[in-house]
Amino acid sequence: MLPGCCTAFGIATIRARVLSRAAAVVFAFGFLASAPISIGLDAPRLTAVPIGIGLAWLGFALWSQARTPAASRQAALSTRPEPATAA
Repeated sequence: MLPGCCTAFGIATIRARVLSRAAAVVFAFGFLASAPISIGLDAPRLTAVPIGIGLAWLGFALWSQARTPAASRQAALSTRPEPATAA
């Protein structure tokens, strides 16, 4: 279940283009890339390393983005012109 959820969340993050794409790729495909290595070395915890790196990178991207105050976003939304209606 974990590989499917991580991959689905990573692909959704890539498609949404909200956070860093590179971080989303590391998170989404980290499990799939490291699973054969961890099976070969008989170290299942090794699989968590790329997922953790991707998750930390996504968290950093989330907190380091510039934010705009909610009041300025609301003002920008209210200044849009109303669509013309045919009478």
